[in-house]
Amino acid sequence: MAAAWPPSDEKLDAWFAKEVTPKGKGKGEYPHDENLFYYALDLCINAAGYREYGVRYHSDPGKLTPYMDEEVKGALRYMINEMEKQPMESRSLGHHDRREYLNYKQYCDVTGALLGQNREDPEVVELIFLFVLAAGKHRPNVGMWTAASSKQQVIWRRL
Repeated sequence: MAAAWPPSDEKLDAWFAKEVTPKGKGKGEYPHDENLFYYALDLCINAAGYREYGVRYHSDPGKLTPYMDEEVKGALRYMINEMEKQPMESRSLGHHDRREYLNYKQYCDVTGALLGQNREDPEVVELIFLFVLAAGKHRPNVGMWTAASSKQQVIWRRL
């Protein structure tokens, strides 16, 4: 049986060809760890039962069934580690860096959904909180999760 994380190069390449190339993104070469970060991001979006529609992530009830498995947990760990390694100062990559990209499409909705769906799993709860702390090193992300918390207070109270 293959390890849950990281995905095989073949799986990552297939994802890139399907999800990135058709959108006109991905022109040029990006480092493997950056592609892996965005694969992990997309995996968690799907695990939450969400889809990217325009400038936000939205739930897609009836079309996607939320799930949690070891690959998703590995993806969360990977993104946390990548954000922790990211310098506090912008790297001027010519595009959003990892923490900054999370604010671009309101990723707080995805983490809120994952937390609500998995509130009985202490490992997932811990991963979500570590994720929010790592993402919060980019100051605008703090505002995003603060604003999102008003609609997610029900989730917090149930924990």
